[in-house]
Amino acid sequence: MIAWTGTALAEPVQVASETPHPGVTYTTWRDDALPADIYSIELDLTSNEIDLVATTEDQRGVTPSAFATAAAAAVVVNGDYFKPAGFVPAGAARGGAVSWSNARDDARSGFVRFHRGVNRIEVDLSPPAEVVEELPEAAEGTVGGRPMLVQGGAPVTQFDCDDQQAMPCDPAPRTAVAMSADKNRMWLIVVDGWQSGSIGMRAAELADFAQDVLGADEALMLDGGSASAMVLDGTLVSSPSDTVERPVANHIGVKVGVPVDGLILGHVFEKVIDGPRITGALVTLDDGRSKTYDGAAVWSFAVRPRWACVTATADTYHEAIQCRHVPADAERYASITMIPSDEYIDAGPDAPDGGPPADGGGEPGADAGTDSGGTGVCGCGQGGPGSGDPSTAFTAGLLVAALFVLRQRSRRRMVQGTRES
Repeated sequence: MIAWTGTALAEPVQVASETPHPGVTYTTWRDDALPADIYSIELDLTSNEIDLVATTEDQRGVTPSAFATAAAAAVVVNGDYFKPAGFVPAGAARGGAVSWSNARDDARSGFVRFHRGVNRIEVDLSPPAEVVEELPEAAEGTVGGRPMLVQGGAPVTQFDCDDQQAMPCDPAPRTAVAMSADKNRMWLIVVDGWQSGSIGMRAAELADFAQDVLGADEALMLDGGSASAMVLDGTLVSSPSDTVERPVANHIGVKVGVPVDGLILGHVFEKVIDGPRITGALVTLDDGRSKTYDGAAVWSFAVRPRWACVTATADTYHEAIQCRHVPADAERYASITMIPSDEYIDAGPDAPDGGPPADGGGEPGADAGTDSGGTGVCGCGQGGPGSGDPSTAFTAGLLVAALFVLRQRSRRRMVQGTRES
């Protein structure tokens, strides 16, 4: 590790700024002292008219412009460092709420992850020092990067000058993502480099820009060099060092507009899916809306596409929570199973609470969808009213419950992201 501290440079001057879409501000900057041309996109994460997207595994290996077209994204920047053979990202990768099969977080890489919550897009920057074995189910997208540029509101000054991919101590084209302290604003930053009019920035200079000029509390560098590029409304606004865009492993994109609501719906069962229905259970959506389940028709809520959670409560039953990614203009079943209070096993802080995993899922309350037409996520069989043998399902559920408690009492599998910060 070699320390490098940037010398005082002229503050970049704002050249132009515009708001091409609600919640999206595009600004260009010029620093003649380096020299460097800088492009920033500021996102209002509380806006209902934007969404973040990341590359799915089958979308890898295309230019930012091609990804913008494929994802119908208004803004796109390049993502993580990668191996050219197979476009394998260096760190964690996830798109469309599905993790890539060949990408993992490690002690060298950090990442940015996001999902839409109740009141805003929730974004977290994870530093390389915090290795995450499994991304939370809530994560809609994840893109890796390194090193951290800003932490705790202060620019980072220690960088590994021997990192030949990141080249933090040399002027170079750069891409970065940054966050405000209140997590309501996010910036995407691209710097032109390796050109006579713009040599680029060292990591420390980019850190100073992100913190001092933009006001970032956290910032993470993404892949740079010839990969750095920014696309806005179908136009390549930055100037890649190779004069053309480079195909890259993954990307961060911004979609604009308000999508059509989806529908989260389901039943409330005792112990297992297709078990006895719990008439009178109160089902509450995470935005405060609630409905009383009548034991016949499904409960349902129209929801802006996002990660949504419902909580079921009923007399003599232990509270149960179910969460799902709700897609646009589609249904997502999230039936809930509840355990009678006198049968509920609280195994303590380091072990799972007892109760059968419903319908073969890994957590109490899992649901593949009930009634014909449901869109389940675990691929299990569906059953509507009267379908299947309830007594058989009930008996099987009790057997599964016993095995579940005996096998997993010593271990808790925490599902992150079910509560909004």
